Amino acid sequence: MGIAAFGHSRWRAATQVQMALLRGACEPLLASRYDMHEIENLPAPVQRYFRAVLKDGQPLVATATCRLHAAMLGLFTVAKVQGDGEIARSERMRYFAEMVWYPTALLPSQGVR
Repeated sequence: MGIAAFGHSRWRAATQVQMALLRGACEPLLASRYDMHEIENLPAPVQRYFRAVLKDGQPLVATATCRLHAAMLGLFTVAKVQGDGEIARSERMRYFAEMVWYPTALLPSQGVR
């Protein structure tokens, strides 16, 4: 029981450090609500997508939270990935793939060109 508590404590502390780094890197939203007029100059398929998934005036998503339960109790590192190049490209692709969960991140008002 003591080892599990130690692992949980270690995992929680490391997670809090990483979350603080992520929060510090966040930029504020450029707009707080979706305006349907901002998509008028976009290609027709893109307009159709936004019309299907967004409602005029809805709040923009600023953050999303998910939970992942670690099976190893935080006692040892299972995987540690750092660097740039291929890792950065992979993370960017994952970011774009997950944008369907918060499509407001794809709007021109949020810096997408």
